[in-house]
Amino acid sequence: MRDKSGPVSVLIFYPRYLPGTGKSPVELYLYELAKRWVNEGNRVTIFCSNLKKGTSFSEQDGIQILRRGSSFSVYIWAALHYLTQFKGKYDVIIDCEHRFPFFTPLYADLPVIYFAHPFVHELGRLNRLLKFIETTLIPRVYRHAGVVTLSTAHKKVLTKKLRLLRSIKTIFPGTVRNKQVTKKSKHPLIVYNGNLAHELAFECLVKTFRKVLIQRPRATLTILDPNKKLAQELKKELPVQSVTFASQLSDEQKTRLLGRAWVAVNTSPIAESGSTVLEANSCGTPVVCADTPGVSELVRNGLSGFVVPVGDDYAFARAINRILSHTYIRERMENLAIAWAEKFSWETTAHQFLKFIKSFTRPRVRPRRTSTSLAR
Repeated sequence: MRDKSGPVSVLIFYPRYLPGTGKSPVELYLYELAKRWVNEGNRVTIFCSNLKKGTSFSEQDGIQILRRGSSFSVYIWAALHYLTQFKGKYDVIIDCEHRFPFFTPLYADLPVIYFAHPFVHELGRLNRLLKFIETTLIPRVYRHAGVVTLSTAHKKVLTKKLRLLRSIKTIFPGTVRNKQVTKKSKHPLIVYNGNLAHELAFECLVKTFRKVLIQRPRATLTILDPNKKLAQELKKELPVQSVTFASQLSDEQKTRLLGRAWVAVNTSPIAESGSTVLEANSCGTPVVCADTPGVSELVRNGLSGFVVPVGDDYAFARAINRILSHTYIRERMENLAIAWAEKFSWETTAHQFLKFIKSFTRPRVRPRRTSTSLAR
């Protein structure tokens, strides 16, 4: 029988650049979990890609972050570092997929957890290669690995389409409880909190907000973390005085903004993490989102928000106007949103994931290594 007590040493392979704190939903997920694992006495190292002038090593909240290579060469660097520096020093590997995973079972002699978050990537000519990797290579390489995903819908895809027969665990993201409820803005404020890069998401948002302005001309739209190109395009498509942009906000500023909003919107047709839904709900803000995996299943339809068909700007506008125009409905959904978000916490998520790790690996007690050993 495996020993399920005691600390573990966790090695996380993540292909993108990690600045030190989570920015994207997946990075936030990994960072919040790793931080709590370290606080419980476990050791966590994250190996990720680097920028041209980025720091190659840092330590954040006890998490060791080692950065090597670009977003493509990081896969080669990961294999080399494992074989030359990491081998024999960890208990488990968490292999994070972005465009494709690290295929760690091919060279690592440790238990592997394949972290398959429900994101969809479109890479033009590389789509055929990605399809081959998903349908042929991943089922073969990861047939003995544990699998964790963020949504039950993606779990079904992995079970059927990818033929991953090993135990697949759905572990939903958490949220930080908002202890102080922010007073709502005087006039209707809509916050877009999601991926806006997809063409359908952009078009749907523009058409939706135009329809909202017909009934609520004093409504304003704030876009969270848009890139410069999208910001310029939105200024051309929508009234300048009705749209604002919020970038590089602190956690406190983002919480205050979401708290002032009357409704949070996500028109993205691609699968995402449901953390954006829980963020808004914890601030007492109902959500209107597209019916996509990872997001819609964390919305209590009609209670903490509304789920509408993908790309249906008429349905989006109706749902938003229903919240904006009826005080009773809005206040009721605000209270229900807070109660719903309180059911999810990062502490619970971290505990579930660590329990899954310990279910098929034997922790070994070893002295904690200093950061300088990894920095070399």
